[in-house]
Amino acid sequence: HFQDPSIRFRILAAREALAISGDFPLFGVGPGNYALVEPLHRRPEMERLYRGMNVEISRVHNEYLSILAEMGIPAVIFFLGFLGFLLSASLKLLRAAQTPQARWIRLGAAGGIIASLTTGLFSFNLHCPASASLFWITAGAVLREAGPTKVLRIPSRVRKIFLPRFRSALGILGLAGFFLIFWQQSLLARAEIHFREGIRWMALENAHRADSSLSRAISLYPNRAAYYYNRAMSRRHAGDRKAAIIDMRRYLEFHPYSSLGHQSLGIMLIEEGLENEASRELKQALEYSPRPSLHLYSLFLNLLLGLREYNEVVQVGNTAIEQHPGKTELILPLSHAHLYLRDFEQAVRGYRSVLELDPEQYSAHGFLGQAYIELGEYSQAEELIRRALDHNPDSSIFWFHLARAQAGAGKKGPARNSLRKALSFDPKLREFALQIPSLRTLVEDR
Repeated sequence: HFQDPSIRFRILAAREALAISGDFPLFGVGPGNYALVEPLHRRPEMERLYRGMNVEISRVHNEYLSILAEMGIPAVIFFLGFLGFLLSASLKLLRAAQTPQARWIRLGAAGGIIASLTTGLFSFNLHCPASASLFWITAGAVLREAGPTKVLRIPSRVRKIFLPRFRSALGILGLAGFFLIFWQQSLLARAEIHFREGIRWMALENAHRADSSLSRAISLYPNRAAYYYNRAMSRRHAGDRKAAIIDMRRYLEFHPYSSLGHQSLGIMLIEEGLENEASRELKQALEYSPRPSLHLYSLFLNLLLGLREYNEVVQVGNTAIEQHPGKTELILPLSHAHLYLRDFEQAVRGYRSVLELDPEQYSAHGFLGQAYIELGEYSQAEELIRRALDHNPDSSIFWFHLARAQAGAGKKGPARNSLRKALSFDPKLREFALQIPSLRTLVEDR
């Protein structure tokens, strides 16, 4: 039963609320601010429960832990004391009932209060206007009927001095709290208007106006993660990638386990040429996603190839293919890694698999030809590389490897012509040619 998603969610949310209370024990994080702070304490298990989605969890699903997290230990002690006072008053009224009709009415009131407080252990009924109104109306009727003097045995002298001042202080405190919450919610409402406007401008592909609207939303209410994520995307679209990276990092402060957030930041870092940082972000995106997408795997594998992390490409690539079998976007970079690790037979199997799935993957012909050169199969290599050149005649690397295949097969004249063609596209290949015995003499003859 504890593995049921709804029960598991409540257990995890309770742990998060206790962790928040440990960081803010006296005054909590403020009324209504649980949703803003929760992502900072969110566990990977909660993220996996929602399959890597960017979920905003706004309630603890436990009224008592909600008060503890948002208002602190003194507030929850006061609230529990009030509930004890309320239950005592309702039970005293029930015992004092003189007629069956009064007894049933008072039993209904006591039962309603107890039921509402029991529901508060598993839900947030006191945050819902309808159920909260019924609870407080019932509580008010019980306290009005019982009266504090009947429940608490307060001396008349203390009663005259203490109760009026207590009522005044409680009224002022409640009024101040009401205006504070009202002001906070009014700021949020105005920010939401600008946020919706920003989303509309993003849909119309007007990045500058979207940025302006989202910036106004953030200035009014800077503690909402969605504002930063969308402004980051609009700034990236406008070409201001550095500002977009800052916003996406701010978003990840709110949602540190967001797979989508880490993936988006990784793409921005790649565009800025920060491949090592991008690799770390994409690795976290894979870790936090319960089933990473084909696009995410392909992006990460190709980035690792560029960083020459070939062993990691093999490790991640095999996992990716298990989850997305038969996808050339994954088999091709994995085959490249095997080629660079000099596992030529495995590379040949990979490239052949790519060509079986997609015969028009013409670059795979050229890479398969390279693998055959290393295995000494020069005739097959020459045929495959020529197919690749038919569709990409300006590829210096394919002309270079064609020269290698022809030289290996003893065709010095065609090999010299192919090498001359490769060097015309990329003179830097001369240094590589000098390191290969079969091509060194051709370079020196030139």
